Amino acid sequence: TYAAESPATGFEVLVQALLSSSNFLYRAEIGAGGKLTAHETAQALSYFLWGTVPDDELRKLADSGAILTSATLLAQANRLLADPRAKIGLKEFADAFLRYDVMLTVPKDAAKFPQYTADVKNAMALEAENSFDYWIRVKGIKFEDLFTVDYSAGSAALGNFYGAQTSQDQDVQVINWANQKRRGVLGLGSVMASLANTTDSNPIKRGTFVREHLLCEILPQPTGLDIPPVPVTPGLSTRERFAAHTAVASCKACHVRIDSVGFGMEDYDAVGMIRDNDAGKALDSSGSIVDLDGKDHSFNGVDGISAVLKDSERAKRCFVLQAFREASGRFETAGDVCAIRAIANDFVQKDSTLADVLIKIITNPSLLKRKGL
Repeated sequence: TYAAESPATGFEVLVQALLSSSNFLYRAEIGAGGKLTAHETAQALSYFLWGTVPDDELRKLADSGAILTSATLLAQANRLLADPRAKIGLKEFADAFLRYDVMLTVPKDAAKFPQYTADVKNAMALEAENSFDYWIRVKGIKFEDLFTVDYSAGSAALGNFYGAQTSQDQDVQVINWANQKRRGVLGLGSVMASLANTTDSNPIKRGTFVREHLLCEILPQPTGLDIPPVPVTPGLSTRERFAAHTAVASCKACHVRIDSVGFGMEDYDAVGMIRDNDAGKALDSSGSIVDLDGKDHSFNGVDGISAVLKDSERAKRCFVLQAFREASGRFETAGDVCAIRAIANDFVQKDSTLADVLIKIITNPSLLKRKGL
């Protein structure tokens, strides 16, 4: 026991004890026999979608143990995802999937891009997280739509920056891209701005992003190579400067798979604006994806690669894998392979919404198991 000198001191000690308690700092998932308990299951569901503790309905179902039945778990997952509070979980998934938050830490040349202000940058970040919620939870889009939608959820100021009109859909400000080449997740300014340098676009970053994050390819890391920096030569376009990678034999094997994708996204500049010239020259945004679903694909521009990805089986399977990783908070193990493959097979074969896929993932028995180290 502890006798406090005063009520204030006693309260201070109490708060210190609470804030340093492992029960406050960590969410316990001890489980029983490798499976989460009823309350741990309710917490896992609530924290993934809402980012907070279970509500009264979930707690009651945990108390009774009903949350452990498949039907109840499915019903609750649908309830939580339909609730506006699911925006928190969808925001976390969007960030992990698109890596758009990198944009917030990449400085841009104010002299070259005077309209790209701090307000615009922050508006782009909000557009990405709001759009994922609007597309998936409100509009119920499918995988193909993820790359082809011609609208986003963003502010009027950002719409003005894009040169696009805005409208209102209940409480959501919608930026309409129908009259532009901007489409889907790759049309989000934050994504293109994050995959760029301070002054210029970066085909390597963009090609690598598509290969690793949208297609889940494992690109080998170069070793023992003397990689020269891309020269800054006045009068040369970004494409011309970066062409050196595919001209060097030791670099070509990897960069032909990367740069050919990134070159096709050159119609977006370093701050995510659509352009038709670079370094005073007419823009060449022709690109290709080699060996995708057993074929090579040629395309032109970000809207062109989006049209390729929307029909890609590999891209669909990658989406499932990325969602599984975010839902479980870890990389997959050998024990997860069958579950992931089954969900992906179902996704490829059926005309499911993205919400349907997320529900299948978060209610899969594989996510309700824990394996000790």
